[in-house]
Amino acid sequence: TNNLGTRYLRRLVLAGESGGWLVGDGGLALTTKDGGFTWGTPAAPLPEAVRDFDFRAVAVLGNHCWIAGNPGSSIFHSHDGGQTWQTYRTEQSLPIRALTFFDENRGWAVGSLGTILATRDGGRTWRQQHSGGTRAAMLGIFSEPSRVPLEVFAQQSGKESYLGAVEIISRFDEGATSREASLSERTHEALLSVGGSQADTAWRFPLRPAEIVRSSQAILNSWNEANDGKSVELLEEHLVRRIRTWRPDVILTEDLSPRGENPLAHLTNQIVLRATEKAADATAYSDQLTLSGLAAWRVKKVFAVQDGDKQGTVNITPSQWAPRTGRSLAESAEQGHSMLAKDVLPA
Repeated sequence: TNNLGTRYLRRLVLAGESGGWLVGDGGLALTTKDGGFTWGTPAAPLPEAVRDFDFRAVAVLGNHCWIAGNPGSSIFHSHDGGQTWQTYRTEQSLPIRALTFFDENRGWAVGSLGTILATRDGGRTWRQQHSGGTRAAMLGIFSEPSRVPLEVFAQQSGKESYLGAVEIISRFDEGATSREASLSERTHEALLSVGGSQADTAWRFPLRPAEIVRSSQAILNSWNEANDGKSVELLEEHLVRRIRTWRPDVILTEDLSPRGENPLAHLTNQIVLRATEKAADATAYSDQLTLSGLAAWRVKKVFAVQDGDKQGTVNITPSQWAPRTGRSLAESAEQGHSMLAKDVLPA
């Protein structure tokens, strides 16, 4: 959970007496030859497509190095310690979380929704050995963890067994210590506790808690400082990539706030709607198709969560009993809320 600039370092592998590799967000890959005292970029840059990948997995065997992450559509391989690189397709898009190789030919990749892939030719081709699902039924896209309606995921994922994932747009780094799990880790665990499959937090869009209640322009200004003034374009591209990765039937997001009561929610809603349209357009962000190995995807429905006592077209009663989990939706959600809140709150 250390960061380099604005990117998180995600996986470290030491190899041999003093070699090692370190990978992270935004296609970050570093290598060491002195046991980790100093780190530098590989001798040759990785392929251009890596800018669209958040690396989560790395395997090293001799001079061979394999790197993968989110999306899991491609695995990058070097047979000469980073002097040259090849891109191999996995023919699936779900994020890859870990890699291991028995020898230079036989290896495995594991990832989201119980995905297990195997190769017998050093990663050139992969075949699926197991999968709990090939895509998500529902993808939630929210501005911050506290906005995730855990009761909905308790019903749809915990009670009805639909695969559900969440993407959090804003990154909050303040307040965490080395002895406690980060907010992104706790968000993931909260979603798992109600029956969801995975929650990720985008790394490009940092915010301080005080900025949430300010205007949409103030929020954009903060994001622009970290993204050379291109935050809207980068966020839209990021969400298109996540939709094409998870391929959901339904997207669940925040409601409009035209009067400015919640500018961050309003901004999220507008960008999600644009990203949903462009995810279905093969001419939009076409590099994701040609370089990253993803495919255009059309979402069937987009729902916005209503605040307060407003009635929606679909309404959920938190006191509803869920036989599969042996408790009500509210009770399931409270377990998740307790992982996110620092203070005692009423149900």
